[in-house]
Amino acid sequence: MFFYIRLSALMSTKLRDNNPNIADLSDQFRPTKLAEMFSELYDNEWTDAFTAVNGVLTERQTITFLLDILMDAYSFCSQELDNSWRTVSDWYLDDSLPNEQQIKKLLKDSRKVVVVRMTKRITKRYKGNLESVCYIQTLHATLSTEVLVKYVMQSVKLCLLMCANDPPVVISCPDRTSTEPANNIQHDAADIASGKVEQSTAVISPTETQFVQETLERKQQDFQNNLEDKINEEQFNNEEHSIYAENNGADNEQIIRGELKADSIQTSHVVLDIEGSSVEHGYFNRLLFDRNMFKEYTTRGPYLEYIVWPVIYLHRGGPMLGKGVAQGTRGDVGRLEEEQWTWKKDY
Repeated sequence: MFFYIRLSALMSTKLRDNNPNIADLSDQFRPTKLAEMFSELYDNEWTDAFTAVNGVLTERQTITFLLDILMDAYSFCSQELDNSWRTVSDWYLDDSLPNEQQIKKLLKDSRKVVVVRMTKRITKRYKGNLESVCYIQTLHATLSTEVLVKYVMQSVKLCLLMCANDPPVVISCPDRTSTEPANNIQHDAADIASGKVEQSTAVISPTETQFVQETLERKQQDFQNNLEDKINEEQFNNEEHSIYAENNGADNEQIIRGELKADSIQTSHVVLDIEGSSVEHGYFNRLLFDRNMFKEYTTRGPYLEYIVWPVIYLHRGGPMLGKGVAQGTRGDVGRLEEEQWTWKKDY
């Protein structure tokens, strides 16, 4: 009888360990509940924080600032849990033990409870990190206001719970570069394979990757066609300028022909590098707005102008738990200068 009970417990552990398809309904921080809390964070704390920061920054800058806080908090918390798991694995786990998997599962379950108590301590460290990288002096005072502290703390709490989930719940901004952790530590394949370090959660799902690739290919073709039309139009205008200059004397010819109009040269040389997806002269092609992935912020449009709130997934490459929020626009080309604004120091 004892053997049967022990075997049953072992099979239950193996079934639930790192399996997102098995939900523990008694867990108050299971993924679906985290998705609800994540939505409430946007509706409540984010709205209050936006009102406070918008008095210092523009609307777009405020949105970027608050989104950076959230995404950086996720990276920071992921790194904290990776480091703690490495310490536990090195000192207390032995792969040769028969009950090693059960011990791992118990530790992971216990971690979800402990991270709630650790929220204040981790928030204090993360807030210090924010203050150290912020170069805008007026934001330093804002970071200490009650509403911002509450937003930062709730963001850290949710990110800790997401990263502590087994497997981790993931948040994603498809048009943003992955945010590096505050203290970047490289883990080798052996550590990840052995379970000493959990794989870092990617912020791009396969569905998003395919969507971005298809959008880029389509936009690159449209952009090339528009570019050829623009060049042909400029060549025609140049010929007309030449004829006009010949009919009006050498002095006018020098003024009119010159090097063509400056704005014409800038327009004709706004090009997209197909291989590297890089841009020149400060312009880039926007992605199409995917309503299966985002809800509109304040403006609708066929193109995505910027992301306000990230998408949340059950796990890396898994099903969506909640849509993000993004601003739509009718313009298919954006200015790189707007995308490159940052409140962080350039090290």
